[in-house]
Amino acid sequence: MFWMACAELFGYAGGNERERGEDRCRINAPAMHRSVCSEILQPARMQGYRSIWLAGASMGDTGTLLYDAAYPGSLDGLVLFAPYLGDEALLREFCDAGGIARWQPGPPQSVTADTWQRELWRHLQT
Repeated sequence: MFWMACAELFGYAGGNERERGEDRCRINAPAMHRSVCSEILQPARMQGYRSIWLAGASMGDTGTLLYDAAYPGSLDGLVLFAPYLGDEALLREFCDAGGIARWQPGPPQSVTADTWQRELWRHLQT
């Protein structure tokens, strides 16, 4: 048996925030991680599911990837539909470095609204 659930990222900028130039995620990683664990993983395991996959689209993919980065090995698989992986400034850093493999993300940081993109790419780079 397996269970696939959709993960949703808790809050992102839109509408008026975009008009003010605040087009970035509002990450509440601890709340997201608690919800995935208490609302998806624990109930599925209690019901006897042995294989659990998370799926998402766009920002839901981002939440799925951030959960996987924080708790490696706790999921059996990921299904990603058009993940949002960062803004243009970060993509320019990759180009300037000569590609993702040569890009240096700097020291690890806690996942916040200001750091999630860099931390997500650090995880994907490995």
